[in-house]
Amino acid sequence: MSEERTHTAEAFPYGVEPEIPVDEGTEDDRGADTVNRLLLHGARYHDRDGVFTRWEQGRKGWAWAPMPDWRADRHAIRLALVLHQRMGIEANEALAMWLPLDLEWPAVERAIWSIGALSVPVYPEWNLDRISEVLHEAAPAALFAPDADTFRELKAMGGVPDSVRATILMRGSADEFEEEALAYDRFMDYGGVLDTPERASMWRTAVREARPDKRISWEYEWNDSGLRRSVISQGGMAQTIERILRRVPPRKGRVQLLVGDRPDRISRALVFAGWADGLTTTAFVLTPAAGERAAELAPGLLAGRAESLEGLLEALARGAAGPDGNGSSAAEDRTWVCVTDRVGSVELGSDSVASGRSLSFLDVTDFDVGLTEE
Repeated sequence: MSEERTHTAEAFPYGVEPEIPVDEGTEDDRGADTVNRLLLHGARYHDRDGVFTRWEQGRKGWAWAPMPDWRADRHAIRLALVLHQRMGIEANEALAMWLPLDLEWPAVERAIWSIGALSVPVYPEWNLDRISEVLHEAAPAALFAPDADTFRELKAMGGVPDSVRATILMRGSADEFEEEALAYDRFMDYGGVLDTPERASMWRTAVREARPDKRISWEYEWNDSGLRRSVISQGGMAQTIERILRRVPPRKGRVQLLVGDRPDRISRALVFAGWADGLTTTAFVLTPAAGERAAELAPGLLAGRAESLEGLLEALARGAAGPDGNGSSAAEDRTWVCVTDRVGSVELGSDSVASGRSLSFLDVTDFDVGLTEE
């Protein structure tokens, strides 16, 4: 084993670097020009209790359940192995992601990108007609769907195109669909069987070789002319991550809250920026209860659409004050950086900001991911 070393703080351009020893001879992916390599860097150099967390019920009751870096990394590897080796998904094929921006999203999308395929986000506010239109236009090879009920309803209206060779249901059983669909838990079990050190090493090598101009995601929206498709590249997402990390430098212990389940491109860029920096923990806030308990995490950055952010700020104020009004933590950020879509329209009630805190607003257009219309 070669002598261990740590990187100097001067070499890490976004703040204080985590003091994580690495072997000499491992390739350094800092300052990379692809999102794949930035995420490899975050997987190797990290100093935090968990890369993602959410409020959920466990054996001892409700609590924040952090996902450690090693587990997020293994999930991405296993998902990629099943998609490519068991389901036959090839580079440049599209995979539709009809799921909320939650704990599972980052590993699924990273797995898709890692095998050279394209993600197609399906927004939760779209009705079935719009979902069907996007799916038929994108012609995905696979579909990640919420559960059996929604998949059955989409099938009944002819919303699943013939191009879909496999469907993964994120919740519940897929038994009624026989070989047409697979439950996410079973999907991950297959990944565990395929996951070996040799395959993981080959996966990392392939991931590192992606070019900056490689397409990674199709983004759909409607305008006066109808449905429009744009594309995000490896380099475009990497540049956005770099912009985020320079505008909001990470530090050890920082927590960013993402409120709402909409997987828009800026929210996803924030998630992957946090994964890449090795220091930030991203908390997914999908319920009012989670919003109130988020004060326990001492957050420093809040992100969401204006209407969602208003509710989060009020919930945070209630949670931070607590029953005795003393606040949640002496170590928490006293300024909350808020990234939102309509900065001037965020209306704050008198109880929205807890005592002693200030707000700093950033517009999502400051970080917008470069799109190329197709």
